[in-house]
Amino acid sequence: MAGRKSTLPIQIPTTFNVSALAREHNISRSTVRRRLARGWVPPASAPADPAPQAAPSAKPGNAKPAAVVLVGIGLLIGALALAINAQFGWRFGTSTVASMTFASLSLAADALALGLPAVAVALWHGHRPMLAACAWVTWTIAATLATLASLGFIELHTGDAAARRQALLATSSMLMKQHEDAIAAAQLAATTAVKGREAECVVRGPRCRDREGDERLAMAALNNVLAASVPAVAAIGAADPQVSASLRLASWAGLKVHADDVLNLRLALMAMLPNMAGVLLTFAMALSQPRPARSSHPGPSIRSL
Repeated sequence: MAGRKSTLPIQIPTTFNVSALAREHNISRSTVRRRLARGWVPPASAPADPAPQAAPSAKPGNAKPAAVVLVGIGLLIGALALAINAQFGWRFGTSTVASMTFASLSLAADALALGLPAVAVALWHGHRPMLAACAWVTWTIAATLATLASLGFIELHTGDAAARRQALLATSSMLMKQHEDAIAAAQLAATTAVKGREAECVVRGPRCRDREGDERLAMAALNNVLAASVPAVAAIGAADPQVSASLRLASWAGLKVHADDVLNLRLALMAMLPNMAGVLLTFAMALSQPRPARSSHPGPSIRSL
């Protein structure tokens, strides 16, 4: 019968489709509500609202390969940043102990910059916003110190490399100019000696023989200079190829870019990149975690009806 109560210890659902029950039992919806309020359990064949289905969530397995790749890249970049900053910190010391101290300080700052982003995100998801904010502030301090160390390292080595290439270019140009000047001087001396010999040898005499000797000496000097090996030209096109290529490309594109602009941009990017390992590890951690399932909207409950 429709009005009997169930004696079996079944789990009573919390929501029912009141309209469907009223149509099935040919009673009004208010009657259905009263019966449900008194504890009536519809028969098993009564169409109750289907249990809310969880929305299909992204399978964590699909994101794991990307997370593994990011972890590998992040660890490699982090190791690179540690090596860079340790080397630069070592240069500050005036003794071995001081150098070890500065290198350890640089390593500590870079290690904090590497791990704190993941900690901040974990604290945020753990509903600890104040601690997460403190972690980000600490990361900012550590990342700034690590970035300054990277700036010094990059500027030191790129500047030294450009200076060495510029010195090679200057030395090669100077040697070539000296060789050309020596040839010009020997040619001038030979020409002067020829003219002197021609002027004095209209009538043969001691002066003519002296000028002929001068001419032979000048021609021998010219031959020696011409026979001398030409200084090797440095096989270098520019002191800083990256800057010169960027300027040439910017000029071709119609952009007004100066060498300092390219240098500053390269310096900023190269200094920030080694210290982004912590952010990459945070992305990897987020990818490795399964997304929470989103429940679909349940059917109308008794209260909503």
